Amino acid sequence: MADHCKGPAPQTSQCSYYNPQTPKDIPNVTSEQLNRDLVEGDNNVEIKCKIESNPPACVTWLFNGENIQKFIWSDFYGATIPRIDYSPPSSTLKLYSIKPDLHRGQYTCHASNAIGQTNYMFRVSVAAIITFKCPDNKESAYLGSSFNITCKVYSNYPVRTVDYRRGGRRVEDDSRHELYQNPNYLNQFTMMIKNVSHEDAGTWELYAHNSPNHPEIKNITIQVVPCPRGFYCPLNESTPRRCPPRTYNDGTTNITYSCKACPNVFTSNKNLFPSGPAKSIEDCPKTDKPDTSQDKLGPRISAVVFPTALVIVVILIGLSCLRRMRRNLPWQGN
Repeated sequence: MADHCKGPAPQTSQCSYYNPQTPKDIPNVTSEQLNRDLVEGDNNVEIKCKIESNPPACVTWLFNGENIQKFIWSDFYGATIPRIDYSPPSSTLKLYSIKPDLHRGQYTCHASNAIGQTNYMFRVSVAAIITFKCPDNKESAYLGSSFNITCKVYSNYPVRTVDYRRGGRRVEDDSRHELYQNPNYLNQFTMMIKNVSHEDAGTWELYAHNSPNHPEIKNITIQVVPCPRGFYCPLNESTPRRCPPRTYNDGTTNITYSCKACPNVFTSNKNLFPSGPAKSIEDCPKTDKPDTSQDKLGPRISAVVFPTALVIVVILIGLSCLRRMRRNLPWQGN
């Protein structure tokens, strides 16, 4: 029967596809499948075509234009040899342990008879498994400051597209967003949100794929809060900074680029640095400021006036005694 076939007819071909009820012509090849979208790790994948032919036809499977018998795909775990099931009027190609670098491409069901040949082609894409390492908990962004989202993307194969999205729309580099890839760690991707506002609260997505029909998406939730009390939040930084000595932040304003100055402090041998963040004016340094209250003013004045008056009296007595002594001295003249 193989003598009636044209085209390639290696050992993987079977020439038993014959339907005498059809008109004599080149083989008619059909399939319910067009393109296949597979994922790394898929197993027992079947690609099937149906052949009707008069005169009898031979069937051969091709991969990227070459007889599939030439391909014995293997990896660290061993061989993954494709198998072909010839069961007229159908022929089924079976693939195992799917991997992007091995199985992505064009598969052809090639049928030929004494009159001519027909090809039915399948385009197979294989998406690699992609995983993320991102912050797991709800992240806090501080009003008016900047906020960074940094994630790492892992895959055994090159990742074609990585971007951040909001509501399914890609985030672009603009005046409020900056996107960059770490040049030292190429799988690390960062988005900076500048001048954080309440509109930035909610869910953001990290989108990655090497096959557009099988993207991987990681959701990241951001909550927007005021700068914490006792700290200030610089415009271009994402980490709050503790208020400097002799300043405080009581949280009365949502956006805090700097802390408020404490009231004037007086010289003191006490510690002027509070033990924790100054969250209110009560946390400002305590000093030995003179007490001017009425109940203590009198004793304080007496304590100053009495010694002074005593000194003056002593001086006056001394001067009086000196005058008397001078009067009693004899006149010493010519």
